[in-house]
Amino acid sequence: MGLTYSNSRRLVSSVALFFFIFVTLTVTFAATDSAVRSRRNQTSPAHSLQVRLADDTSLHQLIQKAGYSLADKDVAVFLAEFSTLNEGLKSISSIKKGTVVRLPLSHLAKDTTAPARPQKSRRPATQKKKAPDPVEIPRRNTEPVMLPEHSSARRPQTIQAIRRLVEELYGVVVMEQAGLKYFSVGQRSEISFDTTSFPLMVLSNGVVLVLDPSAALPAEIRQMIRMVWPEYVFASYREGQDLRTVIDNLLVSLGYTVSRDRTLVAGGHSQIEYHADFVIFRKEDELLEGDLTAVTFISPQDRELPESLVQWFRARDIRLIQLATAEKGSAGRAKAEVAELRGLTDSRAFVESIITRLGYIPSRDVVLSLSDRKDFTYKLRADISFASGPRTKVVEFADLSEQEIAFARKRGIDIICIDVREDDQAVLKKLIDLLGVAHIDTPESSAAYITPRNAKYRLALQGVYLKTQKGTFFITDSELETELLRDIVDPGLKVITY
Repeated sequence: MGLTYSNSRRLVSSVALFFFIFVTLTVTFAATDSAVRSRRNQTSPAHSLQVRLADDTSLHQLIQKAGYSLADKDVAVFLAEFSTLNEGLKSISSIKKGTVVRLPLSHLAKDTTAPARPQKSRRPATQKKKAPDPVEIPRRNTEPVMLPEHSSARRPQTIQAIRRLVEELYGVVVMEQAGLKYFSVGQRSEISFDTTSFPLMVLSNGVVLVLDPSAALPAEIRQMIRMVWPEYVFASYREGQDLRTVIDNLLVSLGYTVSRDRTLVAGGHSQIEYHADFVIFRKEDELLEGDLTAVTFISPQDRELPESLVQWFRARDIRLIQLATAEKGSAGRAKAEVAELRGLTDSRAFVESIITRLGYIPSRDVVLSLSDRKDFTYKLRADISFASGPRTKVVEFADLSEQEIAFARKRGIDIICIDVREDDQAVLKKLIDLLGVAHIDTPESSAAYITPRNAKYRLALQGVYLKTQKGTFFITDSELETELLRDIVDPGLKVITY
């Protein structure tokens, strides 16, 4: 069928309209695709440098080694792009050997003075994507440091005490005191702080403790960070503030229940009382189900606990933590003198050993003349005798009559009679009475004399405290080890154990 003029015009118009729509869509799609490619290229691998690290390094050193530099004004934007390209990277102050890192180049300037950049890795690393961690940018030529246990360089006393506490509670602690921490808390909000001013302590349970020694971080800033990163805990205080208050607040922030000014008593026949500023336990734990932890503050005048006593309490499920309120000297601690007589089963050997340790010189089987007349004699064979001042002391292991003892006393000889079946405590009591010296034989009364001055503990030990012309002594049948007694008893005492 032929086309009419009218049909021909309608066909031409339809073809023209179709051609116009096709051209328009083609141009639109091309422009859209160009814009998308432009946006993607901002952080695409084509505009980034991919490096596999040959050694442990930091981001700052990596940028320098790659031959680039970063202006201060571009740090925030650069870090945002860097965290997008390296979502699995937790820290940029210490990046491990073998890690594949992408450096966005859009904000880096070529540094002609820097060493040649590393070769590009052929195989890009693939990492599981997750929410970006806060990142840090270290200062020039600085690294986060693992401080030695006793290092005090540039560490105020409060920081030392806090570190000691968290090390005791959590084990090894990594401390960072150099570099910037960067946080993206929303689409339009960014927070960063300098760890030189706000030191970080990374605990073994994943908690990151941020110290604010000048109380400079506003509460709103801390809350914004914790909303995104709940593992961050902040300890705000002012240097010079009472350490007891600082530690109290910190323990509560870390999730502990704090019981203040408590006395813990441990032991059996021999008891040791420990005076703690805080007794703490985790809020989710039952008080009686786990170990007790006691925290005590030690001033320069206080006597530090010896390690042997710390271990003694630890064996009884009580952990002791001492925090120094000020620097102390390194002078050694004096120890008590301890003589061990344990294991003696013979009464004669026991009496002779006690007499000798008290500083006297005993003699055996000496014949004493109790008469100064020529017309009669009276002699006494003494099992053990020794001089004490102007008088002679005699220990007999046989019975003597009251008349014999009274007659000898008039002539300057004091006598006690001991039955070999008597136990050591009974023998010791008679021996102390023979010496005639002032003594204390109850734990409650002797505790003040045998416990060292300014100690945080109190000793309630069975035994006899006495003073003679030969010195000050404490004679005890305590079950405590000799080394422990040497460490915890007043160093001015001479201790005799049996």
